[in-house]
Amino acid sequence: MSPATAAAQLADRPQRFYLLDASRALAAFAVLFWHYQHFYMPLGTNVPAKGYSLREPLHGLFGLWYDHGHFAVPIFWMISGFVFAAVYLPARHSTRAFAVNRFARLYPLHLLTLVLVALLQIAILAKYGTHWVYPYNDAYHFLLQLFFAGSWGLERGASFNGPVWSVSVEVLIYVFFWVVHRWVGRFGLVLPVVLAALFFLLSLMIPATPLLACGQYFFVGVALYIVHTALWREERLLALIVAIAFPIGVFALYRGLMVVGLPGVFGSLLLILCAAERYVAPRARGLLGAVGDTTYGMYLWHVPLQLMLFVLLPAAMIPHFADSLWFLLLFLGGTIAVARISYVAYERPMRDWLRQFARKRVASRPQVGAL
Repeated sequence: MSPATAAAQLADRPQRFYLLDASRALAAFAVLFWHYQHFYMPLGTNVPAKGYSLREPLHGLFGLWYDHGHFAVPIFWMISGFVFAAVYLPARHSTRAFAVNRFARLYPLHLLTLVLVALLQIAILAKYGTHWVYPYNDAYHFLLQLFFAGSWGLERGASFNGPVWSVSVEVLIYVFFWVVHRWVGRFGLVLPVVLAALFFLLSLMIPATPLLACGQYFFVGVALYIVHTALWREERLLALIVAIAFPIGVFALYRGLMVVGLPGVFGSLLLILCAAERYVAPRARGLLGAVGDTTYGMYLWHVPLQLMLFVLLPAAMIPHFADSLWFLLLFLGGTIAVARISYVAYERPMRDWLRQFARKRVASRPQVGAL
């Protein structure tokens, strides 16, 4: 393929995957439903009261999210792998730019919610004499969380803003991806498939290791991007692959083989969404983009909001409030609203400021050989 042809094909591909933004929002919603059980956990425990699922509002409609919403996390990892491959494989970026971009996007909200949760857990301890859901809220675990190291195997258990565990392990996979991404570009589909398989095999030898699970699903996402770039104009061949992979994934999920089922089902759906990207109306892209920008905030803000409710309301009454539909809608709507405000008023300005600050630091350095 000539450089001109490659450049034309690259320019013809979507610059942003708005339908993936929508899928990330659905995954974030699944996590919110999964963590709705927090409202039924007595203080000092991380186990919901017996029979809580029968009380959750609209459980018959949203039971899949209530009961299995935690499986949205591997889907997040797959989407991250796809997006990272889309951004960093076609074009060259410096290591500094990569590190600054990741830090500027992730750390400001993490730091804000970490400090807020620490203060709220102190308030819970003062009010009730015990912790709420995540028990290890001490100086050691605060230090780990401060460096995004809360789930690197150094911890004694869950602490502070619990859901950030998945981001903590993903940060290490980001570093590994950056180390190998040039070879991914050189060897194509083979390398991410091999890496995903290696992470899976390691997870069999060292079970219950989130880092290995993250690496597996992340590189599945990288592989999906390479498949997408090869087939996104070959709709019949793509349809054939999906027609084979999707039912295999459904059967694997039915048999409890998540390691096959999740990539089979949701990998197929991601390929379909990416192929359909060209049909997204321009007017819809702004809305979908805003939804995608809000998902990180939804993920990190919902636990602090739950904590606020336990501080402001009588803890014994919260399970009764949680039984009602209006409480569910208030929780979901409030999380979305706070996440959107957070992105517009805090995350985006901080991201842009940090990136600009890093550029100024580079520009202000004396050049080699300069007097």
